[in-house]
Parts: sequence; structure tokens; C-alpha cells
Amino acid sequence: MTNTSGADLKALKHKGVAIIASTGDEGFNGGIHQMWPSNLPSVIAVGGVTLPATGQATAWWAAGSGCETDFAAANGQPASVTAACGHHRAAADVSADADPATGLAVYDTDAPSSGEPNDWTIVGGTSASAPYIAGLYARAGHLASVQGPNTL
Repeated sequence: MTNTSGADLKALKHKGVAIIASTGDEGFNGGIHQMWPSNLPSVIAVGGVTLPATGQATAWWAAGSGCETDFAAANGQPASVTAACGHHRAAADVSADADPATGLAVYDTDAPSSGEPNDWTIVGGTSASAPYIAGLYARAGHLASVQGPNTL
């Protein structure tokens, strides 16, 4: 476990700042430790779902999930969520579409390595879902009370 105390931990805990981190793309990890810094109680951990054009959203198989036994429950995390983790930090707090088959559409204006023409493409992974959630926080405003996932 790295960076669980001191200056690194303090740098990721600021009231009024929505600090977002992806849970990673390694799937369920056995329930012991989560990817840093998404494991921190002050960080909003973003996982992933598959969001098909029709039908129900489902958990994306590769989104990081499990328990962080080095920390108590995240700020505002419901007891019903943390119960499976012995009342420790559970991941993820929120999810967005992260499946590369159904993910976010982006317009690529520079694709020199692929040789593909400028065009729309679909991207995925929790490295796509986390910035999406960060954008929702930024768009919503009113961040004064944010201190971790307690304001989802």
C-alpha cells in the first residue's frame, strides 16, 4: 500500500474540490486493496458500466472493484455498500460508461500513429468514465460542500 498518509494523502483531501480517480481496468481484485488514489476515503472512485443503446446497463467486467481494508468507509458511503467490505472503503462510488464497445464518442482530429482519417471513434476504460464524471461535477457547480463521495 502506497501513499496512505502524510503529504500525499493530505493533497487529495480538500473540501470544496471534487477529487476524481478511476478504479482501473483490472476487474474485481479479490477484495483486499484498491488502486491508489481511488482507494482514499476523500476521493470519488469512478468505475465502469456497459451502457448499450437498448437494454439494461450492466457492470463492465473490467472495471476495478473490491474493498480497501486500510481505510474506513468513504465519506458518505452507505453502510449497506460497505457491509460487504467489513465496513471498510468499497469501490466504486459511481460509474459511467467505460466499455470500449459502448463508451464515449470522441472526434479524433489527429491520428498520426493509426493513419486513420479524422473521424468519430469510441473510447472506453475507467480513464474515460472518470473525466466524464469530473465534467458532471464541474458542470453542476455548487462544490462548496464536496468532501469525497458524500455529495453524489
